[in-house]
Amino acid sequence: MEKENQAQSESYAADITSIREAKLANNYISSANAFKKGAFKIRGASNAIFSLSDDQAAKGVVTHSSGNHAAAVALAAKLRGIPAYIVIPKNAPKCKVENVKRYGGQVIWSEATFQSRESFAKKVQQETGAVMIHPFNDKYTMSGQGTITLELLEQVPEIDTIIVPISGGGLISGVTLAAKPINPCIRILAAEPKGADDAAQSKAAGRIITLPETNTIADGLCAFLGDLTWPVVQDLVDEIITVDDAAIVDAMRMCYEILKVAVEASGAIGLAAVLSDQFQQSAACKDSKKVGIILSGGNVDLGIVETNFEPNFCHQQRGWWFELSSTFVKSVVGDDEYLTSIHGWVGIYNTYNVRRGLAFVSNKATYGPYGEESGAYFKLDAHHGKIVDFFGHSGQYLDVIGVYTA
Repeated sequence: MEKENQAQSESYAADITSIREAKLANNYISSANAFKKGAFKIRGASNAIFSLSDDQAAKGVVTHSSGNHAAAVALAAKLRGIPAYIVIPKNAPKCKVENVKRYGGQVIWSEATFQSRESFAKKVQQETGAVMIHPFNDKYTMSGQGTITLELLEQVPEIDTIIVPISGGGLISGVTLAAKPINPCIRILAAEPKGADDAAQSKAAGRIITLPETNTIADGLCAFLGDLTWPVVQDLVDEIITVDDAAIVDAMRMCYEILKVAVEASGAIGLAAVLSDQFQQSAACKDSKKVGIILSGGNVDLGIVETNFEPNFCHQQRGWWFELSSTFVKSVVGDDEYLTSIHGWVGIYNTYNVRRGLAFVSNKATYGPYGEESGAYFKLDAHHGKIVDFFGHSGQYLDVIGVYTA
């Protein structure tokens, strides 16, 4: 891997976790979201930017991305001390845009389509002379992202199948090109949302297929294959598994509840693929003894962490508890009372995007707000139903909160 040490210098080694759950025996999670940027993209961005000559880097870099690669390029450019021009679609999650700004990237807005992003980036490149750091169709980006494979196989060399999210194909190409020389017989499977299944269609047709529009909760998986990534996908990726958004949300929930990690929809899709009937009934599943699943991003947007779920997940006790600003709060509700919404405020504290305040609204009363009423407002609503449970992910701060409704 070219410039491997540089690509690793601003990230952390992937955390490999063995799972012992039904349907998931002998599966190993490679958590690629535990980096400073919150996703694996820092590997490719660092490798590409630190591979530039001083003359090339002097005019800065430009890229286009739905968010994760954008922030990774901004961070890598900051570390090298050069400008970063970042084209981001207007529908990008706020948490990802905030990451770009935090690392000093200059945000340029485009329309939501991949074609618009690409067009704006080329225009910026022409106007500034900046070097394009492509989000996936670049040999340095691909090889940098592939370093996660080296860590995965070093820690669990018996892995015979790896499942990887697919979008433009940078990650899966890097993973494949790193894995095959180590084990030529290893299976590489791609996981793709049904609402953005261009890669699956491309593999079936034997040529690159692009879609007029995409529709999926996995906002980071809406790009199309490039001329460098397509041959790898066509010739070396064994199968592409497509899953719907409901399966992706279930995988996100499992990550919260079992693995205790925050994983965005695009990052959790590999786990969703393993749980799918398509994989469970496949020859690959029957022949696989140890499966590696790559979770590829932890930048969760509160606006999408809401889904319908079965009522049997509701709290057994009539109350809820949480800690905010070092104050422990307990609210007890009546037997005929239920939550209809949770709202609050998101803001930056100590460079982190955190929930600064929360309020709980039932069919009878409002509890709170607790904490600070400052920052960007958000609301998780049952939409005339009931919130039957809620969950969160927290370390030093409350990072994520979501609800189950019925």
